[in-house]
Amino acid sequence: MAAGWLGWLPETILTTPIPQVLLAIEGKVDFLKKTNPWGSSEEDEAAKRLAEAPSNPEQAQKDFLAIVRRRQRAANRQGRQKKR
Repeated sequence: MAAGWLGWLPETILTTPIPQVLLAIEGKVDFLKKTNPWGSSEEDEAAKRLAEAPSNPEQAQKDFLAIVRRRQRAANRQGRQKKR
């Protein structure tokens, strides 16, 4: 995920400690959230659940993927608007 979604080279991700990767992903999500005009309260709620220490790792994964998918859809919409 970090090599693609964060735009890191494979060598970088392989030598970076996992806590730093998680911080980078959290920062990326925060950046996208703050710069996306299509953010929603539903997404904010999922982000809050993800930020808390999850007792259910499967739910945390679902929340994270939901955030990523919403951001990808918003980026695709924004890209289409720029082409017009």
